[in-house]
Amino acid sequence: MKRLIIILLSIFICLLFYSPIRAEGWGNTNWGMSIAEVEKAVNSKLILGRKGTIYSHELQDYVFIDQYKFRVSLNFSNNKLDKVLLLYVGKEKLNDDNYSAYILLLNELKKKYGAPSNGPQEKESPFGGIMESAEWVTKNMIIELNYCSMMKNGSLYITSVIYTSRQSAFSGKL
Repeated sequence: MKRLIIILLSIFICLLFYSPIRAEGWGNTNWGMSIAEVEKAVNSKLILGRKGTIYSHELQDYVFIDQYKFRVSLNFSNNKLDKVLLLYVGKEKLNDDNYSAYILLLNELKKKYGAPSNGPQEKESPFGGIMESAEWVTKNMIIELNYCSMMKNGSLYITSVIYTSRQSAFSGKL
């Protein structure tokens, strides 16, 4: 009986320290961090997110990847970081600029995580343009890279990366 208690206690301690709740997340963050911990990790103040989105907070400062500027939105479920969105905020009306940002991110993510688990895939957009996407599934997170051009009602181009904790993705808290 004593041996069983020791084994169960050992398993509990291992799960406590190796839980995906505190697994590596986006940048210098870990999934499960509080707002204060994220502010410290990214060296930027968080502000309330835009109404009408699932993201509760945004970084006050933009993030630059190479020469490309991104807005960073973060979601906290039960006050714990579980999802991050990087949205390119460069020249929205210029396809070449957005697509170049997409290609840079694709190459950088391939360097860091290897070949995508899915994609890159190209398909026709219901808005008259094209959509491209690639997805990486790692031990701790799912990373979705997206590019979309919409041609109806003028031209609009979007490049984004979504990082989601595996725990959040598999618990349906998206």
